[in-house]
Amino acid sequence: MPGSDAAKVGPAAGAGMTDQPGTGIAAGRPAEDADGYRHLGAYSENDYAAVGATLQVRDTGVRRRSNDFVAARVMARADVAGRTRWIEAGWTEDGWLDDNGQHVYTYDSTGGDWTYYDQYPVHDGDRVSVVVQSGPAANGGTTWRAYLWWDDRWNLLAAPTLPFGPRAQLEQYVEVYVDPRRGGRYPVPAVTVSASVVAADPGGDAVPWRDPGVPTDTSPDYPGYCVSWQRRYDSWAAGTC
Repeated sequence: MPGSDAAKVGPAAGAGMTDQPGTGIAAGRPAEDADGYRHLGAYSENDYAAVGATLQVRDTGVRRRSNDFVAARVMARADVAGRTRWIEAGWTEDGWLDDNGQHVYTYDSTGGDWTYYDQYPVHDGDRVSVVVQSGPAANGGTTWRAYLWWDDRWNLLAAPTLPFGPRAQLEQYVEVYVDPRRGGRYPVPAVTVSASVVAADPGGDAVPWRDPGVPTDTSPDYPGYCVSWQRRYDSWAAGTC
């Protein structure tokens, strides 16, 4: 449904979109310690078929030659046979990359690789709109597609078939990872997240991700990192405080 930010929860077939997965560079991510994560944002209590948001890109203080990273992203996730499976899309800045830059990316748990889409260059202050939504797979099951709004159309980034159905728990997070080997903290300028929307059904209409219409839980408090809610939960910001 291209159009206003509020409607960007997924394109209708053929409506100003490309429907072949984008070419990206897949790369493994260094091993991480679970204690290093700071998840700043919100997650749905119920299951939905789509999530979208507009994410501000920021130049962060991620430390070079480290496992530090910042990722602003939306995610669909479910537990299957005792394991969490998911797909996420957004932008990231990673300490193990040499360019000190920000990148559009996706990750899905089936392939296990982080994929960077540098044909869509982003820089500090830019805003990117991303969507993760479900739909039927050609061979049965459910395909979850990740899209980026770019050049006035929806561009398909990834389309994995995940081992869960057309509805899943959704997240909208600014995720800050502090390399435990380095410790401490690093600055993250306020990352704004706006126009957050969900859809209850595959191909269904988008509704704003707002309280109380979309039952929601929020991340815990973390020393040095804060969330500022302008409107719960479709307009907010997170970073160091």
